[in-house]
Amino acid sequence: MHEIPGHTGREAAAIYEPRGRIECAEIPPAVEEILDDIFGRNLSSIQYVYPDAVRNNGWFYVEYGVGQFVNPHVDYHGRIGDPWPGVLATVSLSIHNADVGGQFFVESSGDSSVWEEPHRARRGLDWSTPSFRDQRRVRWTAQHEPGDMLIWGSQVVHGTVPVQAGRSCKFLTQLLTAETEGTDV
Repeated sequence: MHEIPGHTGREAAAIYEPRGRIECAEIPPAVEEILDDIFGRNLSSIQYVYPDAVRNNGWFYVEYGVGQFVNPHVDYHGRIGDPWPGVLATVSLSIHNADVGGQFFVESSGDSSVWEEPHRARRGLDWSTPSFRDQRRVRWTAQHEPGDMLIWGSQVVHGTVPVQAGRSCKFLTQLLTAETEGTDV
């Protein structure tokens, strides 16, 4: 799922999810049909905030156990060289919250060095970059329930706190623009 230029997929996974996670990209067709129905029913509401969103790029499942988390990072608009804006946001559909911990968060910062230009986060906003690890940020933690859909922009710093008890389970997908029609992002 996550990429870092100059790193293998295994290295990137260790940076993003240093304690690992369960990840499944092959969703049973009946489950994918339910998820697509949920997405379709909510697309007009999603388009209030992301008017360029036309579809998603398929669902995948993630699960975090005790001690597992996601380090703060930015997803970007897609892979290097993909059309702008491409990926607008990520959608998370929670199906089970951890008993303790595992909450999703976004982080904000007044540091202008995070931007290449207005609305475009510079590359390297992940735990592999010392200046990013050292940057002062304010963490905003979301308290959501199973069945809630969280959506955050592709240029937003986000992650999850460590699960302390139980398991956190969710389905994820990304919002795509018309520019990404017919392409695999």
